[in-house]
Amino acid sequence: MTTALDPNARRRLRELDERTARAWGAYHESLRDLEGQEYNDAESRCWDRLQRKLREVERQRAELTDHRAGR
Repeated sequence: MTTALDPNARRRLRELDERTARAWGAYHESLRDLEGQEYNDAESRCWDRLQRKLREVERQRAELTDHRAGR
């Protein structure tokens, strides 16, 4: 069953989409000028940080959509 989202929920979902985009942007920006070993050293840390941010956004998205669907 599909449940229509109220304006507040739609706004919140847009905010979560923006946070996702910002998290990816920060990931790319943090690696942009790095090369070689410096890149290799930083990439793992940056990837882990990105994944934590994305998991948090998805957790909040699931809470919002589960709540709206009556789950």
